[in-house]
Amino acid sequence: MATPTLEQAIADARQCVAEAKHLRDDRLARVLEDVIEPIARAAEDLLVWLPEDDAMLRSAHARPWFRQRFAAWMAQGHARMRNGRREYLQVVVPRRANPSAAREAGREAGRESLRANAQAAVRR
Repeated sequence: MATPTLEQAIADARQCVAEAKHLRDDRLARVLEDVIEPIARAAEDLLVWLPEDDAMLRSAHARPWFRQRFAAWMAQGHARMRNGRREYLQVVVPRRANPSAAREAGREAGRESLRANAQAAVRR
């Protein structure tokens, strides 16, 4: 028997949970959920496919950067074409260091610029 993919193994385990619930074996269902759900959350980067536009937002890299790597990633199973659009597994898409901190730093720089301009206008 072939080794299932991680995605298939998680789906199979969730099916076991559903069957246990159907058989009203709530204790077994809870135990199985307690085992599989943390694994599924930990494996999220290996399971989630991002459309190219979302990958660009997540990483701050432009489309040509992704297109340059697409063939190699596709050969490794980390990229695919779906309905004529490129998708990338989340695990290969670099994440911005801290998007919310970067956003706040940008806002603060904008506020500082406004203050400096206002002070310059008052001096004139």
